[in-house]
Amino acid sequence: MLSDKGEVYTFGYGRKDVNLLMKIFVNPVGPTGHGKDIPRVISKPTKVKALEGHNIQRIAAGRNFCIVFDEKNRVYNWGNGEYAVFGDGNNKNFDLPHLN
Repeated sequence: MLSDKGEVYTFGYGRKDVNLLMKIFVNPVGPTGHGKDIPRVISKPTKVKALEGHNIQRIAAGRNFCIVFDEKNRVYNWGNGEYAVFGDGNNKNFDLPHLN
């Protein structure tokens, strides 16, 4: 969610417990952008602190990733980067917003 002040709020799965079977069958990186040290499920919209002060203008999101654009058209992304969804030529995952 994007506020009228350019703040980003997310909710849902942040991370899933990771063990051998989970690594094989489930993506361990969620698209909330709050890092590894949060509850697995965020049940209410929570501000993405890593983007404070960036004046976000647009959001694009998928099932396992988010991409946002600030007022200078800089791109920040996080979540599952599988299949090169971030357009940067790799498949890296990010728990927090990452300047692309």
